[in-house]
Amino acid sequence: MTKRATKTVDLVSLDAERYGRKPDVSVARQLHATKVLAEHAKKHAVPLCSGSKLERAQLDELPQRIVLLDRCETEWSALRKRTAPKDISRARAQGTTLRSIAIRALRYFAKDDAEVQAQLNAIQEGDGDVDLVDDLKKLGELVDEHADA
Repeated sequence: MTKRATKTVDLVSLDAERYGRKPDVSVARQLHATKVLAEHAKKHAVPLCSGSKLERAQLDELPQRIVLLDRCETEWSALRKRTAPKDISRARAQGTTLRSIAIRALRYFAKDDAEVQAQLNAIQEGDGDVDLVDDLKKLGELVDEHADA
């Protein structure tokens, strides 16, 4: 067994039996939602658990879930970098940089436009190549619409 193989986490077997279905949400989005939930759970544990099927033990395990999701995100990023051809990796990096620049520019130059800011919030939520391409299309339209700003 190689050194790399001993550090690899089997993402498919990580507690998959418990949930009964495969993931349908990106790890980054799930990680963000879990962190928000954990913060609310700290503050509002008693009202959340009383009168519902939610148990305190489920809330208490959220920090471990956050660690697990962080580990999954790290492993996925490493795997994605290892298996992607150089052309795709280069295009992905350029697209990510372009997305970041466009978002920063629109945040600054259209800071008083609540609709643009809401659209930017929605654009920043996803990850992956398909989402990156979609984000760049949406950002291109927004930049064109607000070129005067």
